[in-house]
Amino acid sequence: MNNNGHSQIWGYARMSTYDQVASPKRQQDMILARAEIIQAETGAQWGGCRTDEGTSATKIRWNDRKKRPELNKLLDAMEPGDHLILWRLDRLERSMFGMVRALEFLVDRGIQIHVLDLGGMQLDLTTATGRMFVVMMGALADMWSEQHSATVRADFKWRKANGLAYSPYPPPGHVRRKRKYTGGKRTQGRDHDLLDIWDEAQCELIRELFVRRAGGEPMQKIADDFYARKLKRGDGAPWVFLTKRKALDHPTAAVTRLNSVYWWHMERLSRGLDLQDLPCSEEVQKWAVSMLANKRVQVYGRNRKRGG
Repeated sequence: MNNNGHSQIWGYARMSTYDQVASPKRQQDMILARAEIIQAETGAQWGGCRTDEGTSATKIRWNDRKKRPELNKLLDAMEPGDHLILWRLDRLERSMFGMVRALEFLVDRGIQIHVLDLGGMQLDLTTATGRMFVVMMGALADMWSEQHSATVRADFKWRKANGLAYSPYPPPGHVRRKRKYTGGKRTQGRDHDLLDIWDEAQCELIRELFVRRAGGEPMQKIADDFYARKLKRGDGAPWVFLTKRKALDHPTAAVTRLNSVYWWHMERLSRGLDLQDLPCSEEVQKWAVSMLANKRVQVYGRNRKRGG
């Protein structure tokens, strides 16, 4: 309760990624609408709505103060008798056991919980029936999370096998193009209309990077050259886009990005594949295998395969 002796109404919203622009605003609007109803019924005062953005409840627990700061500030601010409005229970915590612990913490504090996805009902966790209901909801949320992850992984694998775009950015040496339909029914869904195809101009840049680095030229010098030439990647973004300020904060970011492309090409050569899926010579393949072996010795201290 606040200093006037009245309980307060709080809301909490969360979105998993920064790409979900409309998600927090939509959750906040629904929370505010429910708060007005509770306020009219109980006389409680509106305390505000906290929002954590770019926070995945699958990986980040509810009591992580560093990665879920707004939720923990809210937990510190709430007092016995206050109301907490959630869009869904998984906004608080997604794992079953984590959800039970989070709700137990709130009940011990005397917080009244309202869930909009359940018709705005208030969870009564002081009874055995209410606690059983929460455990069931937590188990369902946990199962849904696992099924969703498996579906996404299967979808990525299918898109990659069929030459469709399967990530936000095209792979090195590729450009993104829309599918051209010559007849028949168009595939539903915007993502299915995109293809990642090999591009000769991008492949030439990778060959240049590879030859210069294999010849002993420092990667920082290559990065500076690419930046000065304002070269573009397959998605239209610069190959090296660090501003002077970012370069001071992250001096190795551009080099790390080019290094990843260099070793990506080395991995392909070790499997006998050159750019554009062309076969490379046996000598080049053996050289790439030895280079990767030397790298693993430097990284791991002994020669072992990746993932071993």
